[in-house]
Amino acid sequence: AEVRRVGRKGGVVAVWTYQLMRIEEDAAVDAAFAGFYGRMREWFPWQRELVEDGYASMEFPFEEIAAPAFAATQEVSLRDVVALVETWSAVAR
Repeated sequence: AEVRRVGRKGGVVAVWTYQLMRIEEDAAVDAAFAGFYGRMREWFPWQRELVEDGYASMEFPFEEIAAPAFAATQEVSLRDVVALVETWSAVAR
């Protein structure tokens, strides 16, 4: 309703999300991180599933426009990873 109220005719609503961080340099560390995330999933709020499926399960009353794939990459330290994990709502519970 809000998009229709404030949007202009021909306007576009852009919606995107992120995926779980991948550690490409070390498959064992990546697997351990993914495993930890998997064990934490039950403590995330149900809305986390919307992020995980890229909002594909949400119903939008608008025509979908295909967009090219894109990715954001960043080098992070172990301290950065720990700081990220500490922000997870599942960890705070």
